[in-house]
Amino acid sequence: MERICSEDTVAQAFIAAGAVRVSFDPMFTWSSGRKAPLYVDGRLIYAYPEVRSAVIDAVVRALQEQFPEATAIAGVATGGIPLGAVSADRLKLPFVYVRPQPKAHGRGRQVEGELPPGSRAVVLEDILSTGRSAVQAALALKREGVDVLGVLALYSHRLPEADAALRAVKLRAVALTDFERLAAALKACGRYDDAALKNLTEWHRALVSESPAGR
Repeated sequence: MERICSEDTVAQAFIAAGAVRVSFDPMFTWSSGRKAPLYVDGRLIYAYPEVRSAVIDAVVRALQEQFPEATAIAGVATGGIPLGAVSADRLKLPFVYVRPQPKAHGRGRQVEGELPPGSRAVVLEDILSTGRSAVQAALALKREGVDVLGVLALYSHRLPEADAALRAVKLRAVALTDFERLAAALKACGRYDDAALKNLTEWHRALVSESPAGR
């Protein structure tokens, strides 16, 4: 890992892995279809052993502190799969992963794997934006009789629509870092000039205010 320039372990890890990209022209397209100048690619952290280890350490601590009653881990496909599998291995807990929709062949499963009856699971996401994928995963688990304790994400854009979606299904969400902390880390680490970071912050402020649940 490169020099430590931020006290935020997860934000530092994203930066060290080159997982934070800023571009206003052209913009990125998120999985929701929204155009944005910011793209946080959680999958890149798995390529670097030291970065990956630091992130998994943070996830395991958060699971133990925030969800001590958990008896299982569920990863959201695809970014939450390696994150959940390694964390579950560290904690010696069962692991499953959840597809966006049931598979069109074979057993037609949406939840891949099996959990003991009465399992209490935490849903693991890499990036939380609209919250839709986390909600879909939680509902799929609940249909199989799993008690879903909440969602743990590496990073959250902190959009009101995500908060509203999670509240609607009574899901507690915990994010290890978020937009404000990531922007502060980018500044501390000397990534992008002040003008770019100012534009990025203004974009995020407008995004939050324009969010359907933010009005």
